Amino acid sequence: LLGCPLGSREAREGLGYLPENPYFYDYLTPTEFLDTCASWYGMSRQERKTAVPEVLERVGLDPKEKRRLRKFSKGMLQRIGMAQAIIHDPKMVILDEPMSGLDPQGRSQFRDIILGLKREGKTVLFASHILSDVEMICDRVGILNEGRITRITAMEDLLSSDDRSYEIEVTHLPETLIEHLESEGKIRTAGPRNLVRAESEEELEERIHQIFTAGGKLISVRHTHVDLEEVFLAETSGLRLHDSETTKKGAA
Repeated sequence: LLGCPLGSREAREGLGYLPENPYFYDYLTPTEFLDTCASWYGMSRQERKTAVPEVLERVGLDPKEKRRLRKFSKGMLQRIGMAQAIIHDPKMVILDEPMSGLDPQGRSQFRDIILGLKREGKTVLFASHILSDVEMICDRVGILNEGRITRITAMEDLLSSDDRSYEIEVTHLPETLIEHLESEGKIRTAGPRNLVRAESEEELEERIHQIFTAGGKLISVRHTHVDLEEVFLAETSGLRLHDSETTKKGAA
């Protein structure tokens, strides 16, 4: 690991790790806990004195916080967990469900932290069920299915597709047309609006004409693309990509 024997002190010093369910000495303050963690990596007292407040600010916590960790929320503890993983400036960081327990603002901040580590030239390996975060952050992705890796590839290659289908967002469709489109598997409902699918530019023109003729109100037309959730569902269920939309609706 990192050019060193696996399990050696040198390898461990170059590695940062946040488990899914970390354990904290909850009788300590954030500063005390991080100072303890940093000492295990061989950081000097002066190095720790500088690094602890810097990393607390980086994860969005007040360096002057005096409360014990037992008083912290799950989201705040997750921030402390991230802080201990990066306080010693590791070359590689392994994160297991790093966004767990975070609100949208916290998730955005953690994405920025991970991307910042990437810009610094560090290797970040993380596992997550929040596939939108994976899609936004990762250069490469591996898909696990029942404990086995079924795919490892660049994100760009994984999401590339020649699919030229379209989704038409529309309201005020008559029931007769909705039933007809349902029989063809071309429509789904999203609140008060209907989403009509067209598989080509020619079909798109036909569907728009059909909608206007029936008195429907067109809201938007967008070209659909394969996202990571579709790829994951197709990979883990054995479906083809163009069949995965049905699976996604069923899962929802």
